[in-house]
Amino acid sequence: MNATELLIEDHDRVEELFKQVKENEDGDNTAVFQQIKDELDAHTHIEETIFYPKLIAEGDKELKKRLCWKESKNIAKQKCFCTNWLI
Repeated sequence: MNATELLIEDHDRVEELFKQVKENEDGDNTAVFQQIKDELDAHTHIEETIFYPKLIAEGDKELKKRLCWKESKNIAKQKCFCTNWLI
């Protein structure tokens, strides 16, 4: 399994966990929220240590632009970081 496949699996797992929370809105979801946090921590680690460094090193300019556009819509500070990729 490659990093992209792991990231997709993470998205699916977290989506299912949020469905569990929604189905149990009036209940105690503390354990599920902890699991969501753990999944997102692992997801972030994979992105920051494997996926993005490989993209920076080997990705083409168009792919980097797409990624930066997606990320900059979510995190304003990414614009500066992404601008450096494209130089």
